[in-house]
Amino acid sequence: YLPFYLMVSSGWHSVLVSIVLAVVHSLCISLLFLLSWRVFEHLPRNERAMFALLATALGSATAVYWETVGTSFLDPLLVPPMLAGLLLLLGKDGHAPRRAVFAGVLFGLSAALKYSNAVFALAALPLAVAMPGVRGGSRWRTGLGYVAGGALAVALLAGPWFVMLARQFGNPVFPLFNAWFR
Repeated sequence: YLPFYLMVSSGWHSVLVSIVLAVVHSLCISLLFLLSWRVFEHLPRNERAMFALLATALGSATAVYWETVGTSFLDPLLVPPMLAGLLLLLGKDGHAPRRAVFAGVLFGLSAALKYSNAVFALAALPLAVAMPGVRGGSRWRTGLGYVAGGALAVALLAGPWFVMLARQFGNPVFPLFNAWFR
């Protein structure tokens, strides 16, 4: 919520704040198109463009997304890093381990800022291990790079908060898993 807070506390007009947030939120649509373009790369160019546009329109046609665009809700701000991470994991150049680390950082950023996004980070792990063009022992290296990038992002962004919660409540993710930590 820091970007929203900084804009409002700096005296920005509420319409300008909403416009800036809507522009950032709209990155979801652009990244969704790029993902669709990559997924349909096996099709002829005209069909690829049509299917990518249809997939983007379908993916963008959710009431939840449109009711949060331009608002201070956190969810639309944390989706672009995860979509960008997916694009990195689906890339086909020769730099798979490096792309896996950066994808892990992007997913870790989203997970550190909203714990429920950790599910998506875990769901992308098999994709990191099976990245296009990666074979044999390199699969483990890309998977470990992805996990290391995610762990680094979580440690830097949420680590201090985890430590404070552990000191205060004896549970680093309080109030979650309180039955385990008591």
